[in-house]
Amino acid sequence: MSKDILLTVFTHLRTNFMRQAQRILASEEDAEDIVQDAFCKLWRSNYPVKTENEAEALARTTIHNLSLDERRKQERRPQFALDPERDAELQRSALEEMDIRERFEQVEAIIETELTPSEQRVMQLREHDERSFDEIAHIMNISEAAVRMKLSRARKKIRTIYIEQNKKEGGTHDD
Repeated sequence: MSKDILLTVFTHLRTNFMRQAQRILASEEDAEDIVQDAFCKLWRSNYPVKTENEAEALARTTIHNLSLDERRKQERRPQFALDPERDAELQRSALEEMDIRERFEQVEAIIETELTPSEQRVMQLREHDERSFDEIAHIMNISEAAVRMKLSRARKKIRTIYIEQNKKEGGTHDD
């Protein structure tokens, strides 16, 4: 294909090619990209085209096919509008999640290092395994009142140590 013929066709019919691509694609930017891609593709090709009519027909076919390909790609790929508030909210929730995970790890460390084995067992059965006081009493072979007292003391110890650690570290986790 003569490069001069191609250049002439794209120069004179660019607006028409843009409209053709825009009928298939949603955005003007996508249409511009397709017209540019079609021009580049035809510029590199060696199609035997001798007239402007043949070049126009080939350009229209190329633009049509590239536009359809792009639309199919877009339909397969979910589109999200840019929303700065949503992005900020996602970033905030990710930071909050990290903070919660750090707090949880801190509480776990307190449980492992500061509670007695029987307090750890009561916490495990009640908080993790979601057992009733009656079930815990039966498993540990102690009274329900003793289970409640151990759990209360363990929670108070965790809370006191947690608050004290965060005051020392200058943290604000005094919940």
